[in-house]
Amino acid sequence: MVTPVLAAPAAAVDIAAAAIADPLPAGQASRTWSKNTYIESWERHRGRPMTPQERRNLDRGCIGVTQVNLGRFIPSNPPLDLSFDRLSKARRVQSALDRILRKNPTPAQFRAAVRQDEVLSTLKNMDKVLPNDTPSGTLNAQIYSKRFWSNGAAYAPDGNDQVDMSGYRYQARPGGYTNYDYGWWDQSIDNWWHANHAEPGMKIYQSTLAHYSRPLEDFDRQVFIVGLARKY
Repeated sequence: MVTPVLAAPAAAVDIAAAAIADPLPAGQASRTWSKNTYIESWERHRGRPMTPQERRNLDRGCIGVTQVNLGRFIPSNPPLDLSFDRLSKARRVQSALDRILRKNPTPAQFRAAVRQDEVLSTLKNMDKVLPNDTPSGTLNAQIYSKRFWSNGAAYAPDGNDQVDMSGYRYQARPGGYTNYDYGWWDQSIDNWWHANHAEPGMKIYQSTLAHYSRPLEDFDRQVFIVGLARKY
């Protein structure tokens, strides 16, 4: 079993801002950010500098934006264990996990609470969710999305709306297309953060869900994923 690895918290140097950015105004579907401007806003929001390791992680592009906001180390990728076909189901799973995590359970207590929860008890991969080396009370559940090319596989949701991503191999559609696009959901402003590609030439986007999910020839599937992140 692969255990999630979370970054250690960095020291705060200032009072954190309420959000990374203001929400997009009504009628605006997306806004483009330079990486440096995004880092400045992220640092104001977190109340601390972005570490060199986080900057290297961010340089990976859309996957880096999600990784940095989840507080995860290179070279891991955002976990796909709790992938769902609908955002509404991901939100239910997120709420159920946060109810348990607020009680700061031990790993054994976490597993027991999952078995008794009507939302979580029937899901696959719950044994892979909680990091063994991180106090559960320091974690919360966050949502991100992945758009990808199915390469002929169904990736159909089961009766719990859960999508089995265990066979996914990060393959792009043949012909020079982008292999995936991750979007991290900033629930404080109800916008999604993603990027065009890795450095060099990286741009970061702040988008509505409709714009982030718009039809593109590169992708034919989209899932909404719940993962644990360290609180800040």
